[in-house]
Amino acid sequence: DPEIDTLVSYLAQMGIGAQIFDQEGLTFAAVQNFKLIIWDDLGFQINGLTDNDVAIFQAAANAGISLYFIGDDIATSALSLSASAQAQWVNLTHLNPASNNFGGNGSVDIVNTGHPVTNGPFGIVAGFDYSLDPDATTRTNTGEVLLGTSGVDPVLLASEGPVPAGDQGGVGRVVGAVH
Repeated sequence: DPEIDTLVSYLAQMGIGAQIFDQEGLTFAAVQNFKLIIWDDLGFQINGLTDNDVAIFQAAANAGISLYFIGDDIATSALSLSASAQAQWVNLTHLNPASNNFGGNGSVDIVNTGHPVTNGPFGIVAGFDYSLDPDATTRTNTGEVLLGTSGVDPVLLASEGPVPAGDQGGVGRVVGAVH
């Protein structure tokens, strides 16, 4: 997908190596040695996120692997999951399931410029135009930090977990959800 190719190119420009995995047949064993997993749901609610994906992400979170979820339907993707996987997904994303995927106002406003995700080693993230329709959802208010909104809808969140064993001086595990 061109979006994935662009993401890989950006990572390479920052000196970060990347590997793309086929979603079908993916296991935690295949990703367990990575420090970061980026999931781009490409906006697909049908044949997109699966219970197996959520189980892999949960195992990764439990192992201290950083997660970053990208897509405009992160919250509504939960609707295609089983009840147990849906609960795990909500816990991972800190977004309540949304039945309305038409939110936002065409732009993203950064509301927290002091967080390492929006003000880190690669520069400061400023507000930007966003023509997609992020989910009209709400946060779970379970410790996540709101970083950006589109209209009244939360579109950029961060949740920090414990620093994995052996990680010296890290800021903790940051789970970002951009939708």
